[in-house]
Amino acid sequence: MMATLILSTVGQAVGTAIGGPIGGVIGRTAGALAGQAIDQQIFGTTPPWKGRVSPISTCSPPPRARP
Repeated sequence: MMATLILSTVGQAVGTAIGGPIGGVIGRTAGALAGQAIDQQIFGTTPPWKGRVSPISTCSPPPRARP
């Protein structure tokens, strides 16, 4: 979430300064991974959609229009 966004941006800036465009890609990836780990520690590891049942996952056929 927020840590992922911030650390990926900082990682890209630092990586670009050190290694150019390729360093920016590597830095952004490393920052995003670190931010994701922090976000999981803060907000938990369960995605917000886990355990919810959506209409698509109920295996029922789609409703039909009647003429």
